[in-house]
Amino acid sequence: MQSITMFFREGGFGMWPTLLFGVSALVLAVRHALAPRAEYVPLLIGLGLATLAAGALGTTMGIITTFKYIQHAPAAEQSTIAMLGISESLTNLVLALIPVTLGSLLGGIGSWRARLAAQA
Repeated sequence: MQSITMFFREGGFGMWPTLLFGVSALVLAVRHALAPRAEYVPLLIGLGLATLAAGALGTTMGIITTFKYIQHAPAAEQSTIAMLGISESLTNLVLALIPVTLGSLLGGIGSWRARLAAQA
């Protein structure tokens, strides 16, 4: 398994906004799961979408860069380099999906707990 440093190096600049939005969404989701409040839900959804958008943007920018410069590689190596470039670009999307998945689960738990409290 590769290190976090290598993971971020492969993903490039797009990893940083994805990380910022993802950690913010995750912190808010934990807070909502522990002390549910309806006011958190719109912000939680917005941060989750911003995380996905940042991950998709980083992935797209990486793929564009790969295709832009692949023409300068020797023809025999172009397909290998293209696959590596796309693989590195996809780390942005992986980073986005981790906090969004966990945050969605925690947000659902918080909303479920709020519903139970309202019924009691």
